[in-house]
Amino acid sequence: MNLLDLLRLSVKGLKSRTLRSILTLLGILIGVVLLTIVLTVSDSTTYSLTSIFTKGGLNNVYLVSRGTISFPWTDISQMERIPHVMAVSPYLTIRAMVNYGGYRTSVTIIGLPKEKISFVIPDLEVKEGSKILMEGCFVGASLVEEAEERGLKVRIGDPIYINFQGARTALRVEGILEQYGFTFIGPIDNSLIVPHHVVQKLVEEVIGSKMSGFQTVIISVDNVDNVDFVIEHLKYLYSGQVNIFAVKDIVKAVTEGLRSFTILIGSIASVTLVVASVGVMNAMFTTVMERIRIIGVLRALGARRYEILLNIVLEALTLAVIAIVVGIPLGVFTSSLLIQGGIIGGLRGPGRAGGLGSIEFVVNNQTLMLVAFVTLALTLVGTLPPAYRAAKLEPAQALRYE
Repeated sequence: MNLLDLLRLSVKGLKSRTLRSILTLLGILIGVVLLTIVLTVSDSTTYSLTSIFTKGGLNNVYLVSRGTISFPWTDISQMERIPHVMAVSPYLTIRAMVNYGGYRTSVTIIGLPKEKISFVIPDLEVKEGSKILMEGCFVGASLVEEAEERGLKVRIGDPIYINFQGARTALRVEGILEQYGFTFIGPIDNSLIVPHHVVQKLVEEVIGSKMSGFQTVIISVDNVDNVDFVIEHLKYLYSGQVNIFAVKDIVKAVTEGLRSFTILIGSIASVTLVVASVGVMNAMFTTVMERIRIIGVLRALGARRYEILLNIVLEALTLAVIAIVVGIPLGVFTSSLLIQGGIIGGLRGPGRAGGLGSIEFVVNNQTLMLVAFVTLALTLVGTLPPAYRAAKLEPAQALRYE
């Protein structure tokens, strides 16, 4: 018999016991759908979190004083001379009250050197107004939305009044930002981005003295591959007096953690397929027992052992292929509903501030191939013992079986 004949015989065998075939197929199908959902949701979460954290600039290094020292301009100049360093940006942030057209709210004020904003916050886009910050401020998208909900439209050139613990200043709106999402520097969408000297002046007015330096600086490296080299130089310069955070290391740790979690929950979901594999084994053993006389006739007519084995295997693999063809699209569709429908699609914190963003639905072809492979492999494992038993039957013994 050729392979096509064996396949036809297998399909005929499945049709002869329709109910058992459907129940066996259902067990495999549930496992395929569940594993597809788990892995697709995990892939989407990993992709989305990695994209979110990457906005912080994989080539950025955060240098934070432990409180005993600060970073004066002389230190910043020294850091800029480290090989592969493109920019060193002093970073100041405060929480202050702002007043816009009578609307008062507490927001984060982020102070950065205006010429280095593009290094610190990559891909920052201005929706309206000047693309380059001068002496005014950029307004985050969420702040604009909140103002509009109260009937106020934020216009380019309008003044915004800032009150920080009694220290006051007024800035003009120079740009309205596009929605940005999470970044390590702070909640961009719920912030005002201003020149760092504005924040410095407010802080100095509150403390009543000049700032000797900055507690945090952000170092932008020319290439992510050179980040470790720069970190080693910083450790040599400050030898344990600072905390150093590399965005690429944080992203790597998050990705590895999510990968481990995916393996864990994927293994748990695979238990369903293991149970289905046991069901396949039980169904095929029953099939072999019912067909002993038929197997004897086939062997007497010249069918070889491997053809008998292949016939049983093809029956099970046919069920597995049907489960894969139906189950993977169904699992992907269900994952899409869960994520895009908002059931598990949020990574947001409370309110507009502090939100990480939303999970973006992605389909990884390698994941779908893995689901198919695991399904076929476990089905094969469950089928081989009964198939091997059927192949070992001797024609005379099988024909005498009652």
